[in-house]
Formats: sequence, structure tokens, C-alpha cells
Amino acid sequence: MTGLHHANPVVDEAVHIALSHHKYVFKITGAGSPVDIIANDQVGPTIICAFRSKVPINNAHAVMEAYPAQIAALTETSTGTPCNREIWITSRPHGWVWYEIVRGNLVRMEAPFSPQIRYTWNGSFIPRSADHPIRRTASPESPAGAAIGPVRTP
Repeated sequence: MTGLHHANPVVDEAVHIALSHHKYVFKITGAGSPVDIIANDQVGPTIICAFRSKVPINNAHAVMEAYPAQIAALTETSTGTPCNREIWITSRPHGWVWYEIVRGNLVRMEAPFSPQIRYTWNGSFIPRSADHPIRRTASPESPAGAAIGPVRTP
């Protein structure tokens, strides 16, 4: 018997979190897919896998021990597409914790959608500390943007 009552409630919670961050969200319902959610914004896509853990998991080492197959499958998913990969885990004592998946490693994020590097639609990447051109308030040529513009040498 199939139906909405068999849906994974942790994925629904993750969808609500992604929507609260103003992302365009696609929920993946295929049973064999390592991806639960695809979230898009102006910078690029993020593929997400969400889990509810019965044991407390609050560090990267415990996540890598508990979910090695899922991390490996998510790492190999859409390797030709520039996208961020995240694993979201919730447990009763710790609540939601977010990790960025990079090749052979996990990096804990302080909030969802805040990785060290954001991959863009054109295949390049932007460090988190950089000011992205889409989010820049004014161009360097305008009087308001002169302070944030690059220093030009003669």
C-alpha cells in the first residue's frame, strides 16, 4: 500500500526549512535516490539528504560512521553538475545539524545553505566570504558602490 501516509516526515521538515530560506525546492520521492531535496537559488543548486537519527549525532566523525553509504552515494551524484551537497541530520538531543559534503570529508555548517564554497550555475565557485555579484548592492562605477569596488591601479 502506498500513499502520502508513507511519506518520510523528516524530509517534509527539511523542505519547510529550505522554504524558510527562500529556496526553490524540489522534493525527490524515488525510493532508490540518495537525494531527498534539490534546492535552487540565484547562485546555484544544492542537493540535500535528510535523516532522523535515533542516537545522538552531533559531530562529523559520528555522521561518517553512521551514514557512510549515503555519503558516498551523495558524493557521486551529479558529479558533472556544479552543485553543493549537504546532509541534514536531526536527533532529539541536538536538533538539526547541517554538514557540507566534499570529497572524502564533512564540514559542519552553522546554518543550512552556508557552505565554505558555493558552486555557481556556470561551473565556477565563490568562497563564502566573497561578495557575490548578484547580492552586491551597487556597482563599483556608481558613487554608492565606489567603497565596495576593487582598487584599481594605474
